[in-house]
Amino acid sequence: MKKKTHATKVYNYLNEKYFDGVLPVVKFEFVNDATFGAMAVSDERKYFRIIFSTAFHYDFVEIMLHEMCHIWQFITIYGKKAHGKEFKDIALDITQKSGYTIVKHQDMEWR
Repeated sequence: MKKKTHATKVYNYLNEKYFDGVLPVVKFEFVNDATFGAMAVSDERKYFRIIFSTAFHYDFVEIMLHEMCHIWQFITIYGKKAHGKEFKDIALDITQKSGYTIVKHQDMEWR
């Protein structure tokens, strides 16, 4: 299965299960960049992008949920995306519901 197709399926499942389906459509990109693990980006278009680095080994679902917490922040707290109180609150809620550990910096190892 292609990475983008798989990512879309995982995102849609997690959106329904942990975010009540409120998160918007997302496009996915995979880049070989060692300066970050993943990031959620909102631009002038009508969708968000989640960009994953292929330079690291990491738990894909944890990273996805982390970025989904940022998207949730952005759409519910008017553009806020930092790792402050709101992020900690939603991350703790998702951690308790899912069993995954969503923290400010997810564990990653070089490939």
